[in-house]
Amino acid sequence: MQIPNWSIIISALKKWPLGKKIFFGNLFLLILPLLILAAFMLPAPFTPANPPLPQGPEAGPLAGSLPIRFLPGLLVLVGTLLSLCAAFFLSRWLTAPIRKFAEQFDAPGKNGPPAYNGGCETTFLMETLAQYVELLRTSREKLGTEVQIRKSAENFLQIYKNIFDNANEGIFITDANAKILAINKAFSTITGYEPAEVIGQNPRILNSKRHNAFFYERMWHDLGEKGAWEGEIWNTRKDGSIFPEWLSINAIRNERKETTYFFATFYEIGELKKREKQITFMAYHDMLTRLPNRAYLENKLTKNLAALPAEGGKLAVFYIDLDNFKNVNDVFGHNQGDELLIQVTQRFTSALSENDTLCRPGGDEFILLMEHIENESIVYLMANRLLAVLKKPFLVDRKKIFVNASIGISIYPDDGATGLDLIRSADTAMHKAKREGKNRFFLFTKGMHEVIYNTFRIENGIRLGLKNREFVVFYQPKINIQTRKTSSLEALIRWKKGDELVPPNAFIPIAEESSLIDDLCLFVMEETCAFQSLMKQQRVAVPVSVNISPRQFHNADFVDIVEDLLGRYQVAPEYLEFEITETTAMKDVEHTLKIMHRIREMGILFSIDDFGTGYSSLGYLNKMPVSTLKIDKQFVHDLEEHGGIVATIIAISQQMHLNVVAEGVETEEQLLRLGAMGCQEAQGYFFSRPLPGDQLLAYLLAETAKGRLEQT
Repeated sequence: MQIPNWSIIISALKKWPLGKKIFFGNLFLLILPLLILAAFMLPAPFTPANPPLPQGPEAGPLAGSLPIRFLPGLLVLVGTLLSLCAAFFLSRWLTAPIRKFAEQFDAPGKNGPPAYNGGCETTFLMETLAQYVELLRTSREKLGTEVQIRKSAENFLQIYKNIFDNANEGIFITDANAKILAINKAFSTITGYEPAEVIGQNPRILNSKRHNAFFYERMWHDLGEKGAWEGEIWNTRKDGSIFPEWLSINAIRNERKETTYFFATFYEIGELKKREKQITFMAYHDMLTRLPNRAYLENKLTKNLAALPAEGGKLAVFYIDLDNFKNVNDVFGHNQGDELLIQVTQRFTSALSENDTLCRPGGDEFILLMEHIENESIVYLMANRLLAVLKKPFLVDRKKIFVNASIGISIYPDDGATGLDLIRSADTAMHKAKREGKNRFFLFTKGMHEVIYNTFRIENGIRLGLKNREFVVFYQPKINIQTRKTSSLEALIRWKKGDELVPPNAFIPIAEESSLIDDLCLFVMEETCAFQSLMKQQRVAVPVSVNISPRQFHNADFVDIVEDLLGRYQVAPEYLEFEITETTAMKDVEHTLKIMHRIREMGILFSIDDFGTGYSSLGYLNKMPVSTLKIDKQFVHDLEEHGGIVATIIAISQQMHLNVVAEGVETEEQLLRLGAMGCQEAQGYFFSRPLPGDQLLAYLLAETAKGRLEQT
């Protein structure tokens, strides 16, 4: 016999409706007693002790009716029917509320649980409730997320509100009709209007009436076309004051590209415009004197020169440089110098007319622009007037200070076609005034440019010449007058350009105006030391003198350079002599003495070149470690006229125990007269011209050989 699968049976029973379960349960409970009762009422089986009931007439009055043995069955049947009815109505009565509750889930929503369509109500309810519990859990999670999102949104809204309220820029929001909806604190601070006074109003309440209708038409056009506008605008505060602001407006549009709001920010630019004005002033003016600067002058010159060809006329540029102003700063200090410049500015300004523009490009220089010049006499008159206002002393910190000026003048169109050309020409003329003695003025001439060009050309040539080894050193003997033999040499630089020798006076002054003289002096010293080594090898070594520029004494490395050269070429210091001019000796005497003593301690001798042509203080000369005085050749050339001066120089030298060398000796007569006066040495063409090193070496060797022959 196959065992039934009870799990399938139980599962199937679970799917029965609750009413069916209750019906069969009640039916079973009602029929069970009937079955028990019927079991007791059934007749006993036929046994001898239990004979069957009589039939027929013997059966008595019930004979022929329903047999008594069927009576229990009938009762059971009737009871069963009654039980069925009772079970049915009882199950209906018990399940009616549950069924009605289950039927409420018949409209669950789009994605809810399935509607009740029969089956077990409790099972349906349990499954449905389980689904709703899951739905509630999911909804709760979504709700928690939504709460977090809303809290975050609220936080951001609060942040945005704080930004809106506390922004430094004024902010206001309007609707599409430009009606103000909200403003921030900065709006009230800048304009003076409180929220209640402007909300609901049009921003035109700030209108300053400084802008015309076209200005606002362009603003609304840009807002309509681009959705944004920004620019400088002048508005009015509540108190009526007008102020500039930088305004930015943006249109806020919906998904249909319709403008719904306008968002505007602005900030006051009054201070910014003040600073901008100050910066502009600083860019085109001198902060000390408040005069226009060079940039201002160049701009003005450019504009004026552009208009002059059509209008006609002339203009003049004055380049003014105060003479020796550096001395004022060195003696009294820069503060006093600045005060003096301010007073000079006031003096110059007092001499000008309304058509004149005075500028200060820097330092102690001024540039004056004169416009509408009808004739050059006005230019001369102005130059004399400028020099005249400086004649009276200036009072600075209770000290009287005298100042002069050198002035160069250029006139358009003769002296330049552009502003820079005119300034350059005036500057050139001013330097001409400096060279001619200062405290004067010069008008520019075309020849001045030629001088400048030549100077520039030579300066560049010197640089290239040093690089290409075009310079050479010649040597001129100095002769002992008594023995007529070479006692020493003088090293002289020459510039050999191809087959041509450039004379020293053509490039030495230009080199002295720049730092090139330092390089030339260093070159001569190094060549001299190398030549000393060569003479030493040939056993004809004599001292060699080298001319030293005044700039060398202000070279911090000069002493170290000399020591290095002596050591590198193994030259004894007594075989080297430095020649300096009177001007060098008297310039910054204390510093010069300090350097001279340091070099003299090394064993190097000093001589004063061109003595008598300058102004020397004998007191300072006595302090200098000088061993020789050289008499300038201009005195030697005309001994008849200058014999007294030469005799005085020789006498002074003897008193100071100094050696005397006469330059420019060309005749025997000059030599004899100098010897008679007590001069020890002579130098000049009478003995030898300056010679290259190899020729001079041959000269010395020949002289030595001649001396040996004379001894034999």
